[in-house]
Amino acid sequence: MSEHASQRSLELFRSGFFCAESVLLAIAESQGIQSELIPKIATGFCSGISRTGGMCGAVSGAIMGINLVAGRNSPAESIEFSYTLTQKLIGRFERQYGSVNCRQLIGCDLASAWTMETVTV
Repeated sequence: MSEHASQRSLELFRSGFFCAESVLLAIAESQGIQSELIPKIATGFCSGISRTGGMCGAVSGAIMGINLVAGRNSPAESIEFSYTLTQKLIGRFERQYGSVNCRQLIGCDLASAWTMETVTV
């Protein structure tokens, strides 16, 4: 992701969008892609996939962003470019942050009512 898209995702996050939404919107904007489906398609991936503690929403949003550019439009097209970019993203993220798991990254359970009342960004 470009430095501009990275900064833009932070701006979007601070404006109230969540992690996956922010990253996907920033990548889409950087590619000149506009759709009423963005950020809607990313919402369920936020908060570690809907507060389940799963994959980090920023990673999920980045994977969706990769596939705005590298995804396929028909079954006849290859998946390899998309898969290679996705694997590189996950590997780099894990090396830098130690995990792609939301619960491990932030050290708390977002499904907890206490957490939702006390965590602020």
